[in-house]
Amino acid sequence: MHEDDSAPASLTRRRFLELSTAAGLVLPFGQEVRPAIIRDPKRPPVVTHGVMSGDVEADRAVVWSRVDQPARLKVRWATTDRFENARTVVSLPARAEDDLTARVDLTGLPPGQRIVYEARFEGSGGELSEPVRGAFPVANAASGRSIASRRRSRRRR
Repeated sequence: MHEDDSAPASLTRRRFLELSTAAGLVLPFGQEVRPAIIRDPKRPPVVTHGVMSGDVEADRAVVWSRVDQPARLKVRWATTDRFENARTVVSLPARAEDDLTARVDLTGLPPGQRIVYEARFEGSGGELSEPVRGAFPVANAASGRSIASRRRSRRRR
């Protein structure tokens, strides 16, 4: 565009891409570059993959979930849908090293009962995620088998 080579050239799209690529090559080998993610510190945590329960025995079970930021999993459980006489168990904070998953062990469960639970995450400033509810049957202490497995075995007869 300019006859004089000393005049600054305009930055074309092609030149911008060439310079951007060259700048990427200057980084030390193996160093990862990630875009900055700016989070609102007051934004409540979000449950990303639902809530799961398992390892149910006569008096205990495990509840776990994944969240989008470091937060503590709070699980409130009871034997009624209205959460009468509910208990609450809180996990250690979910960390990036653990893929932002957290788990709690529910202990002292009444044998042979249906457990209803509500899980939510609490951020560092007290912000709460939306609650996610679930339920599972607890094994009968005498048989050591859950209500669901006893129902299945009755159907097979």
